[in-house]
Amino acid sequence: MAAQDRIFAWVVVQEEGTDVLSPASQVWKSSQHPDLPFDIDALKNAVKAEFALRLQHVDAADQKVYAGDKELTTLSALVVDQSVGACEENPLRITYPPRAGVKAKRPRTLHPFRKELDAEEKEEEKDSAAATDAVDREAIGSSEAKQTHAV
Repeated sequence: MAAQDRIFAWVVVQEEGTDVLSPASQVWKSSQHPDLPFDIDALKNAVKAEFALRLQHVDAADQKVYAGDKELTTLSALVVDQSVGACEENPLRITYPPRAGVKAKRPRTLHPFRKELDAEEKEEEKDSAAATDAVDREAIGSSEAKQTHAV
């Protein structure tokens, strides 16, 4: 028995260079071309349509499709018995390049001057805490001394 062509796939999209994944979404084969197979190109077009705002700067051809860590590059039809992309728990991963001139989101680093200010503020907090502790110890000591003399 030959496998049937699939008419949908579950996908997550990810900007290249980041670890951020979209929630899983179901994309469908175009109803405008029911006679054409739902292959990788059709999937990329469906993803571009589904995520139009996020992918407005990306051509469908610039997307990459992955099943796990393996990139899918052939135009073979997505078939029903192929497990990846068949359910929300096991979606295909679609990556796309970041906008031109915009670097992928990376952890923000502080300007060296800001680091110096932060270090100074932490040092001042330590000094202030030490001074407060000394005052508290002195107050406790004089309170104990008064109690000793009162007895």
